[in-house]
Amino acid sequence: MTTPLTCRNYINGNWLPAQSGATLESRNPADWRSLVATFPRSGATDVDAAVAAARRAYLSWRLVPAPARAELIYRVGELLLQYKEKLTQLIIDDSPLLKQGDS
Repeated sequence: MTTPLTCRNYINGNWLPAQSGATLESRNPADWRSLVATFPRSGATDVDAAVAAARRAYLSWRLVPAPARAELIYRVGELLLQYKEKLTQLIIDDSPLLKQGDS
């Protein structure tokens, strides 16, 4: 069993909870007692803040040359590979059919 993941909204360079403070729990469907992750229950104000930040960021991002953007996307792929085991475990914990397939 893995430690539950606590997720936040990434807005304007910061990891933030929902402005309301409300959260949503994701539980293992095969064992409802097992908490997989907690997510912010984002509302319209969170979405508006994220969209406004994205619009501001786009003004400079669009000026970044394509090769530099490709480099950043490649780095994301490397991070996915680096955390593959942890991500796989999160998916398996949340999917009882995958657990059955592994046994």
